[in-house]
Amino acid sequence: MNRNLFIAILLIFSCLSIFLLTSCAKEQMIAEDKETKPPSKEVAKVEKEKPLVKEEVKEGEFKVDIQALISETQKVTQNLNRLVLVWWTPNEFWRASFSQNPSASKAQIEEALKVLRPYTLIAVIDGKIGAFGGITYKSEADIRSSVYIRDSHGTVYPPLSMDKIEINAKNFLSMMKPMLANMLGPFGQNSHFILFPTENKKGQKIVEAKSEGAFSLKYGEKEFRWRLPLGSLLPVKICPSCGEKLSGAYKFCPWDGTKLQATN
Repeated sequence: MNRNLFIAILLIFSCLSIFLLTSCAKEQMIAEDKETKPPSKEVAKVEKEKPLVKEEVKEGEFKVDIQALISETQKVTQNLNRLVLVWWTPNEFWRASFSQNPSASKAQIEEALKVLRPYTLIAVIDGKIGAFGGITYKSEADIRSSVYIRDSHGTVYPPLSMDKIEINAKNFLSMMKPMLANMLGPFGQNSHFILFPTENKKGQKIVEAKSEGAFSLKYGEKEFRWRLPLGSLLPVKICPSCGEKLSGAYKFCPWDGTKLQATN
């Protein structure tokens, strides 16, 4: 099968999963942007009975919960006049999304992932909210002119220029755009995917979703930060003292302070 055709088929399945989970994004658009942090003792007492992690297990193996991953990788800020949503889509998201296509083999999925692997892909949506709730969105050119990412060492990386992006990645984005527009309307049409490098000049990874660290996206006067690793990509940890199921990114139990062991 022609590679571009196969990627298009995978994208349809991926966009369908995004469409089904978009309610999560739209709910976040009306909420304040908050980083995931272990709760305080006071909050812990109130929320102890609430499940912290949704775990999906199939045949004894950890399976990524795509909705949890989307929730963890999206950041939203909003006031009465403006909303900004940014969505980092790590390679692990695309793998999990593509894997939902039952007809796709592992080799085919790997071939498609090669297209995205050289890039840090982040969608940015910026809209001005009118008096009657209508939204006027900023163009991709406006967004690109005032956005960059910053690694854990403080080094900044601007968006890659189009001449630095491989042709298949360009095709991927050109196919993605109309699919999202058809499924999500103006929200999807104005979701601008910005590509950044994945490695610095020394060949070191700028961002690794499963490794300890952090990175941020600076957009105008706003900054959005991701603390790593992403808990949604790791098996849950169980506190040996209280038995609570906790994010795989936690090192200590937020309820009693017990040190947690990694789960294989």
